[in-house]
Amino acid sequence: MDNYLTCIHFVIWRNSQVLGIIVNSQWIIVTKVAV
Repeated sequence: MDNYLTCIHFVIWRNSQVLGIIVNSQWIIVTKVAV
């Protein structure tokens, strides 16, 4: 059970990392266009 929870936690953490990278790259594009 504990292993299962760790797996879910890792997947959520991984997705948030990827989401953060996507958001960051979009912000970089927006600022480049703005400037």
